[in-house]
Amino acid sequence: MNLIGAGEILKRSWSMYWSNFQLLISIAAWSLIPALATILLALMPESLWMVTAFLGIAVFIGAIIIGLWVYVSLTEVMAKIYTKEKYNTKFIYQKAWEKIIPLLWVSILSGLAVFGGTLLLIVPGIIIAVWFAFSSIINVLEGTRGRAALKASKQLVSGKWWSTFWRLVAPYFVYIVAFYILVGVLFWLVGLASGNWEGFITGEYMPWLSSIVSNILNVLITPLFVSLPIILYIELKKFKGGK
Repeated sequence: MNLIGAGEILKRSWSMYWSNFQLLISIAAWSLIPALATILLALMPESLWMVTAFLGIAVFIGAIIIGLWVYVSLTEVMAKIYTKEKYNTKFIYQKAWEKIIPLLWVSILSGLAVFGGTLLLIVPGIIIAVWFAFSSIINVLEGTRGRAALKASKQLVSGKWWSTFWRLVAPYFVYIVAFYILVGVLFWLVGLASGNWEGFITGEYMPWLSSIVSNILNVLITPLFVSLPIILYIELKKFKGGK
């Protein structure tokens, strides 16, 4: 049994995204709430700076909570879609709130480990990042918490580090390049229509509109980015089980 290739991961990711576009975007779109709130705060008068600061903290906390909920919901739904399991979106959305704190803790542990490795040298940081690449997915899908989730991810990658690294990096690279090309084209078109495309692209002209366009594009790309490690995680489990 051979492990799925990077090209096939990219192909399946796009197919799942396009076939379930409306559902996935409806989940990712929740991240627009704190983004729009941030834009509105930027438009508040300077005389209300204390109110703005207080609301800014509330929006920041809200953005973290909503971001975690979006990740949990997307992960649960995409894993079910990929494995062709039946699922209830309402149930997934409700249970997602219960998984926010455990996911936050796993993310903090993983982030600290990667940061510590990066402080030593860049290479140890990359090695650790690949080891723990699936810790959040394991936490969400299997309910494994804390350091146990990090350990489970490392065990999954064990013996296939280079293969995992390539299958993570290559699809992400393709999507990132495509994303920035799309961003450049859309910003140029919107800026051209506004009559000041240079100022629009640099954010000097109608910065609120630039921010809205950027956030909408982030919503569109989020499900694609989330799907890549989910597919690789599921296929790695099959590979390890079928050896």
